[in-house]
Amino acid sequence: MRIFAGLVVLELVRIAAATLKPPSMAQAIRLVSFNQYREIRTSSVENLEREVRRGFAQCRNTAHLHAAAIYNDPNVSEIENCGMNTLRFLARARGLEDFIDKNIAGGSFKWTPWRVPASVDPITKIQFMTLSDVERSAAGLN
Repeated sequence: MRIFAGLVVLELVRIAAATLKPPSMAQAIRLVSFNQYREIRTSSVENLEREVRRGFAQCRNTAHLHAAAIYNDPNVSEIENCGMNTLRFLARARGLEDFIDKNIAGGSFKWTPWRVPASVDPITKIQFMTLSDVERSAAGLN
């Protein structure tokens, strides 16, 4: 479930980068479900959509932390024993937290995140593959 929550946040960022507009949760959930289905080919996209939505709902307030862990820079196994890697992980999570605050939170999207300390400067640059035409269609962006 926490993996789905992190993937939704990462897809929110990819969608925002592709459209230059605030993304919707529905778009990100559809995209995560579509990509998960392409990867594992079990169940159906619709069933995966329900699982992704449930996973995000359960981990909403820590989704930015899960996204930073999934992004894997630094590798999760290298966070605990290295102060620089711990700070980089927290800085990436803080950048994702800020992104959610500015682009997603409010209205019907309520969250009370586990905040990264304000003393940690956020990392906002994230490298992603651009959305393919198939992914854009799956997310409902066309």
